[in-house]
Amino acid sequence: MDAFLKTAVVGTAQVGARIPTAGDAVDALTQQLPAAGGERSFLLAAAAQSIYTQAGMIAPEAPAPLPIAAPETMPTCSMRVAQLIEGLFQQPHNILLPEALQRLRHSQQRLPHECLPQYISYATSHREFRETIAPLLGERGRWLSQFVPEWGWITQQGQQPEADLETIWQEGTPPQRQQVLQQMRQKDPARAREWLQAVWKQEKAEIRLAFLAQMRGGLSLDDHSFLELALLDRSEGVREQAADLILLLPESPLTQRFLAAADQFISYDPSRISNKLTITIPDQLDDASKEALAPSARSSWPTQPEQWLQLAFSKISPAHWEERLGLSPQQIVTELVENRQKIWQDKSDTYGKFLLQQLQVAARRHHSLAWYQPLLQYLLYLPSRQRPETRVCHEMLAELPQPVTDALIEPLLRDKYTWEAATELLPAPWSQEFSLHILQVLRAYYKDTNTTSQQHYYWNVGLPRVASALHPSCLQEAQQPWEIDENDTSWYVQDQKRQIATFIEIIEQRKQMLEEIA
Repeated sequence: MDAFLKTAVVGTAQVGARIPTAGDAVDALTQQLPAAGGERSFLLAAAAQSIYTQAGMIAPEAPAPLPIAAPETMPTCSMRVAQLIEGLFQQPHNILLPEALQRLRHSQQRLPHECLPQYISYATSHREFRETIAPLLGERGRWLSQFVPEWGWITQQGQQPEADLETIWQEGTPPQRQQVLQQMRQKDPARAREWLQAVWKQEKAEIRLAFLAQMRGGLSLDDHSFLELALLDRSEGVREQAADLILLLPESPLTQRFLAAADQFISYDPSRISNKLTITIPDQLDDASKEALAPSARSSWPTQPEQWLQLAFSKISPAHWEERLGLSPQQIVTELVENRQKIWQDKSDTYGKFLLQQLQVAARRHHSLAWYQPLLQYLLYLPSRQRPETRVCHEMLAELPQPVTDALIEPLLRDKYTWEAATELLPAPWSQEFSLHILQVLRAYYKDTNTTSQQHYYWNVGLPRVASALHPSCLQEAQQPWEIDENDTSWYVQDQKRQIATFIEIIEQRKQMLEEIA
């Protein structure tokens, strides 16, 4: 304990009249104080020692200066544009936000520095906008990300500099490492596989699963040996992911066994007048088949014939059925749809629909564009609870020519209970012809005073979506007055007026956005 502190605690009466020493240069001064001074001499000595200590303290070394942000490479947009887009953060106008951000990105402009905190905060809490907003933040946005841990997503978007890839792989966070592994698979698949093999055993199961998913980029038969090792992994999820990737390799032994087994269940006899396609499902798979179709000894894949065939339909490339049956995608789907109750011998109609949905999964998995239209011609018109996920149908429609998508969706507009689903399924922006058609249809529905609560919900959800997707040349037409019965004071009609007012407001805001962001 410091001598002065000890004396202060115990008291000068107990310690005596001697002035404490600290073993430094100030002792020569404090020892000259009269000992008879008691407390006064002690306090003077303590004060002198305190001042000396403060005056002689070496200041800590200043922290290294922060690196400055790299120079910006894109011009900034105007504050007016930045504020206009920021005004779209709130509902219902946020339905215009994706289009506004994409237009600003295509104009190769960035956001002003003054607006970055608002945009970063918004994207931090709305993950779906991160990929679009990140490039608009510029170099200053990347620089800011180092100061707030929640803003780390900024540097995880887009391509990383090639010179930094290996460093990030060795030292980065799991999401950063996953990103650079994906990037390296596109650039040099073999090197990316070597990176993964080197760290495979030391990674946690969820990390192995996330990394393994990136192997799909640049996948080839060269990856087969590594994937076979992954089939023996402790994690069931990793084993399933490895088997899923192997089945994307047509030459792999597992794929060949799958194809041979599936072919046994399906027969096609063109000499028949009807029911040319038949699917025969045995009551049980024999032990030899179970062993042959299992990806590994630790596999948990289904062994019941019905479940296995559903799995096979979702994994096997639809092109195999074209080659196996000698039919076009349209002919195969037609056979499955028109004769499904007879084709699935002794199976329910629901089972047949489920197999068609698995065929859709396979078409997406193998990017079999020739199958999209015939499958959607059937699946889009199933009842909403049986229809495939809207996101999947939307993505498939986005890859088809616009006239084809318009023709597929148009029948849904003919029913006032399905028009809202049509607006969600059809990718935006819509064609001019389709936009004018849907405006005409909606105005006709709007005149119908027999509105149910379900239809009222469709108006609430669907009208803003229509405003965001109409062809730009049709916005003026959309602003034309809607026929309203001014004498009808019912709640439904009054709320429909509110919906139309909001629709017109979104249209006006979209027109302004299109003018400002050329």
